Amino acid sequence: MRILFYCDTVFSFGGVQRVLAEIAKALSGKHEVTILTTDTCTDLSMYGYAESTVRFDSFSYSASSFIERLLCKGYSFLYKHGLPHTRLTSEWYAASFFPSSYKRTLARKINARQCDVVIGVHAFMALHLSAVKSRIRTKTVGWLHNSYEAFFEKETPYLPGLDCFFQVQMGKLDERVVLSHADAGCFFRKMNLCCEVYTILCTA
Repeated sequence: MRILFYCDTVFSFGGVQRVLAEIAKALSGKHEVTILTTDTCTDLSMYGYAESTVRFDSFSYSASSFIERLLCKGYSFLYKHGLPHTRLTSEWYAASFFPSSYKRTLARKINARQCDVVIGVHAFMALHLSAVKSRIRTKTVGWLHNSYEAFFEKETPYLPGLDCFFQVQMGKLDERVVLSHADAGCFFRKMNLCCEVYTILCTA
């Protein structure tokens, strides 16, 4: 099987980076594993990548046009501060969250890999995958490292006011992975999102 992980930072110190390394290396023993990343650093000595068969494909997004940036910022402001949060307005917000020029770049990179599954490492990367779902020819998985509470309910949530958008976009993915049964229960009860639980990710 060809497995593609899509993430931003790989070669830095952090829990997500460490767990990604352990999972990618373990899977590379039986599968062809590639990490598609916007990280420009390639220190293979970190996390033991040098001793593995994990491959890397680094790229960057070109700056979007002034008009595209202006339209995206304008609609983003309206969605967050004025418009009702419905399925339709959330679909529109998806266009401003991840501009069309970025969608074309990401879809082209994923399709070029001809992988069997692409995994968005953490919520923002998973949301990027949902934005290009109709443009790619592979199974999509969102790997959520944070709890429902951390995303939406704590005092300073990671995704304030974006619960409807999150629900709509995550529903487009083929699968979602969370770290505990409690999180899976929250996402199902509050968003009707079915999630797989892989507790090994917590202990890797």
